[in-house]
Amino acid sequence: MAAMALLRDHIPKEQDGVFPAALANLSTEEWEAVEATRIKAGSPLSRPVA
Repeated sequence: MAAMALLRDHIPKEQDGVFPAALANLSTEEWEAVEATRIKAGSPLSRPVA
């Protein structure tokens, strides 16, 4: 259950801080680098449909 407590603390920080800050501050090239790293790491997330 300690892992769940850590996740409950961690996830809102990402949702409310890290992700909005990234959206506001990363350039197209930086987002492309993030996406390339995500693909290389094998994240199961799918690409958004445009």
